[in-house]
Amino acid sequence: ALDDELLAHAARLAAQVVTRREWERRRRGTERRLREAFRALPARAFVLDADGRLALANRAASAAWGLLPDDASGRDLRTLLVERPECDALLALADAARAGGTPVRRDALVLTDAPGCRRVLAACAVPLARGDTRGEVLCVLDDVTDARRAERARRTREAREHDALRLSGLGVLAGGLAHEVDGLVRSIHEGVGRIALGMNGDASLRDETAALERDAQRAADLVRLVLCCAGRAPSSAERLDLDALLRDMTHLLDAAAPSGARVELETSGGLPTVLGDAEQLRRLVLALVENAAEALPRGEGTVVVRTSARRLLRDDLAGLFLDRELREGSYVVLEVEDDGEGFDDALARRVFDPFFTTKATGRGLGLSAVLGIVRGHGGAVQLDSEPGRGTCVRVLLPAAGLAERVGERLGAG
Repeated sequence: ALDDELLAHAARLAAQVVTRREWERRRRGTERRLREAFRALPARAFVLDADGRLALANRAASAAWGLLPDDASGRDLRTLLVERPECDALLALADAARAGGTPVRRDALVLTDAPGCRRVLAACAVPLARGDTRGEVLCVLDDVTDARRAERARRTREAREHDALRLSGLGVLAGGLAHEVDGLVRSIHEGVGRIALGMNGDASLRDETAALERDAQRAADLVRLVLCCAGRAPSSAERLDLDALLRDMTHLLDAAAPSGARVELETSGGLPTVLGDAEQLRRLVLALVENAAEALPRGEGTVVVRTSARRLLRDDLAGLFLDRELREGSYVVLEVEDDGEGFDDALARRVFDPFFTTKATGRGLGLSAVLGIVRGHGGAVQLDSEPGRGTCVRVLLPAAGLAERVGERLGAG
């Protein structure tokens, strides 16, 4: 009987040993899989001790610091991060998780990688030993830079498309109204002409008809300006040298600025020609210079008119104010920059609205006419402004060769 009990006990021990070994084998397998998963995580993951040293780091984190995975252990985080404020922010996140005993998250933590690239990361710090203020903390950093950039680009594109549609609707309304008013103005001109033929030298009638003629001419000028805002002004396209056009209107540019302001002309020379209407482009330049001069505090400062040539690729066309898709290629760039008051993004979205102005004495049609002329020439506008740091309006006009190809494509469609 005793032998039977010993045999049974030995059998139980053997079963326990087998079970223990199986459990150990499974545990090692689980640990191996967890280590492999940790190392393969696309997010940066690492374990920090209370002294700010790395106990463990996966491939993504090691690569961000320019290290091999096995070289990261034992490194001080302060020696790996380029910017000390960034390191302090990450250590503070780990300390907060360690002290609170619960995960702590930050939606946007900016870190500089070893190559010097600044990345935006969604960060989470998880304490591995609850209640241990000296325990290790698992940090997981998910790179959201590209996602945020894409989201920002999407919002910008949607806002730009919305603004373009709104302005296009205003342009259609303004264009239709301008055509109607133009018919009335023509009738007034014809009526004044007939009256003049039958005056028989009456001086009082001559003065009155001259006043009517002047009023009718001002109305006709306003009609043309509104048609420009709508991008529907009649035009005659010819190859133009923008530098030469600017040099010929130097006196007009000086007259457009107040006495305390200075207009500086910086032409690059050797520009490709543009296909456009010379009179409309002169009106565009004058409107930009007048608008810039009005922005100068107390009418004192500098307005710079600058030209250049650029070859724009698809990425360069993002952020432009336009209502059509531009083609890649050569563009002539006209910049009008002032050192005035500048304005914020909310105002920037409205400056191209017809009759919108921030000045009590402003005419309010300048930049809307600019946008219409640019639209009529197949170009785009880019606006850079910041409160207290001035404004730069950048007009991009397709070089003549590109404009002709676009015109052929549109005509074929």
